[in-house]
Amino acid sequence: MKIFYTILFFLGFVFPLFAQDEANAEDLKNLESLKIGLITKRLKLSPEQAKGFWVLYDEFSKEREEVRKEQTKMALNEETKTDEVLKKDLENYLSLKEKEIGIERKYVNKFLNVITIKQLVKLYKAEAHFRRMLLETLRQRRKEGAPQDKSKRPNWDW
Repeated sequence: MKIFYTILFFLGFVFPLFAQDEANAEDLKNLESLKIGLITKRLKLSPEQAKGFWVLYDEFSKEREEVRKEQTKMALNEETKTDEVLKKDLENYLSLKEKEIGIERKYVNKFLNVITIKQLVKLYKAEAHFRRMLLETLRQRRKEGAPQDKSKRPNWDW
């Protein structure tokens, strides 16, 4: 519970930084540091495990992020596209989802050579927990109305 409050405390300082366009790269580094901290706490890696795990996790994250970037580039705007184009776009989107699952399957065995199955399950739970915390923080900030200037807010509407 202590780690949860610590991360929320830091998120209170990180999200306002999103308003500064020139600081976006630094903001992402801060968020990544928080995520790494959460994963480290949850998995309780030994020093030997940590060496192999973080190299592997970085590879895994990069591959998965490439697919996710492709997914977000796809705009399924049903108002301006024909049914045929939308059908093709949807098929491409589903193929990307399958590709993402393929990446996860590929890395399961690689992770199990470095960490235990329990730690792997904790990894997936920690990632999901981190996403929920980010979304909840964002919802709370939107509910409070900060920041008011939409041009300075990150675009999470998709």
